[in-house]
Amino acid sequence: MLDELGLAPAPNGWLSRWQALEQLAADACPPLAPEQPVSEDGVIGELLRHLPPHALLFSGNSLPIRQLDSWCVGRTEPLRILANRGASGIDGNVSTLLGLAAAGTNPVVGLLGDLALLHDSNGLLAAPGLQATIVVLNNGGGGIFGYLPQAGLAGFERHWLTPQGLDLAQLAALHRLGHTRVHRQHQFGPALRANLKAPGVNLIEVMLERATSQARHRDYWRRIGSRPLP
Repeated sequence: MLDELGLAPAPNGWLSRWQALEQLAADACPPLAPEQPVSEDGVIGELLRHLPPHALLFSGNSLPIRQLDSWCVGRTEPLRILANRGASGIDGNVSTLLGLAAAGTNPVVGLLGDLALLHDSNGLLAAPGLQATIVVLNNGGGGIFGYLPQAGLAGFERHWLTPQGLDLAQLAALHRLGHTRVHRQHQFGPALRANLKAPGVNLIEVMLERATSQARHRDYWRRIGSRPLP
């Protein structure tokens, strides 16, 4: 069948080269000090370290799925990663996440942006009786647009970034969810471990500094581009 399609197996050494390149990219990201503002790569690193084998990690769209692609490296235990791209990209993410929690017995964790959470906040009505941890990367709106040319336009904040300014602690309280807010890197690991053990659906709100996050991303890409390939 492969021959009929003009396809062939990967050459010998393909996997080892892929792993070497993946590690090269991972090593290009400078480690975070515990007191530094929390960053997406630090969050993903903690998820990889602390999620138990065969856990289910649901990724939101926009930045989270791209950040997982960049920094999901170094884990040997099985981890199932799922995503759901709705008609508008971010719609239906909470409902999908809680549907997965209702369908399985493995630990379920969601990694969502703040707009994705708010876009489907009514999905939280399904939370009673379920067990899940929702990690919300709160960068004050559609942070992905900050990497595009329209970031320099006068109407950028209103028309692309669209920050909502809502208190997610109040949203969590409305739906009787646990809520933890973290600002520093050293706070996320303990919060994750505690929430994985807590009953019900719980929300960890990761407060990102958008300018710091963008600078770290760009520095990471620059470091990768300057390294020779093995």
